[in-house]
Amino acid sequence: QVVRDTGCGGVFRVGDAADLAASIGRCATDRAEAAAMGERGRAVYLTKYDRPLATARFARLCGDLCNSGRQPA
Repeated sequence: QVVRDTGCGGVFRVGDAADLAASIGRCATDRAEAAAMGERGRAVYLTKYDRPLATARFARLCGDLCNSGRQPA
């Protein structure tokens, strides 16, 4: 879903080798779009998934749980 939502890579149907090959072919023939997908992927990683951000989010979650008296689901 992340790849589809952010446009950071090729999307293909699971188990469909021809669809996978077509996705790879599009990357091979449109190098500019392949590079743009890579740049979008890096931007998504840096803004949502890098270690310092993930660690900070987890620490906030733990603090919120400790301070609320709630049990995790």
